[in-house]
Amino acid sequence: MVQQRGDLYQAEEFFMEALKINDSLGLKGNTTKLLNNLNKLRKKIDNTIIRKNIEEMHISFPPTFPCAWAAEWGQDQYGLWQAFNYQDVFHAFRWIQPGNFLMGSPNNEDGRYDREDQHHVTLSRGFWLAETPVTKKLWDVVMQDDSPSSIKGGQLPVATVSWNNCQNFIQKINLFHSDFRFSLPWEAIWEYACRAGTTTAFSFGNKEDLNLERVNYSGQWSDFESNAKTKPVKTYPPNDWGLYEMHGNVFEWCQDIWQENLGTDAVIDPYQEVQNDQNVRRVIRGGARGSKGEICRAAFRSVHVQDN
Repeated sequence: MVQQRGDLYQAEEFFMEALKINDSLGLKGNTTKLLNNLNKLRKKIDNTIIRKNIEEMHISFPPTFPCAWAAEWGQDQYGLWQAFNYQDVFHAFRWIQPGNFLMGSPNNEDGRYDREDQHHVTLSRGFWLAETPVTKKLWDVVMQDDSPSSIKGGQLPVATVSWNNCQNFIQKINLFHSDFRFSLPWEAIWEYACRAGTTTAFSFGNKEDLNLERVNYSGQWSDFESNAKTKPVKTYPPNDWGLYEMHGNVFEWCQDIWQENLGTDAVIDPYQEVQNDQNVRRVIRGGARGSKGEICRAAFRSVHVQDN
């Protein structure tokens, strides 16, 4: 890997010398060509290094990386990431590899509700998931004057929007690039990503580990706070997969139609057919500002009518 990076630096030195010669001779067309070749070389070597790192860690590599829509991409301590840029607003995604986990909560978990049936779930395909909720800034540039959010501020997560509002946003943003295939996450995908390989009530521990340094919530385990304020994205530490504010701050919609109980049988890729009935109830997850602590657990499931 060091040698590959060294080759890149040597190539850059060569191209910079070539650029000086071209500039002195007034060969602007050749200069542009050389710059394009340098950028291609840089991307090729960077991607080779990333792929080698992923192979050494024995984890699943996405079918395409980076995607055609990516303006920036890379690898860090959390794994692979890529981001699009729309009207100078960047939004980053994390590669979540396939795997299996225990969805729901054990009978002895503090704050447990009966609808949190614990069962084995296998997700056979990896996926890209946004590392933060959609920000108000991104929502505004996509929706322009059609924004129902009552919370202002560029880096605040968009809030008080219905499931239908979210579908409208997704339809619009998917028009911006032919390779965009965005959607809300399925409930199983959401919990898998929230847990990030953990089995505790929160991705960082249990009830005794919950505090206002880690989660934007009421500050109480069993009581709400009516005057709580939403915080900008990335205010709190991410989980082990680089995902921010999966607990608290704002509730997050899932694609699924609500089921009161998921059962205890093991399932593979439990994705439901989408219905267009406006009165259908949809899943919400994660808790929000002012939520009592028990609601912010990874296994907590709640429901809301999709048009409200």
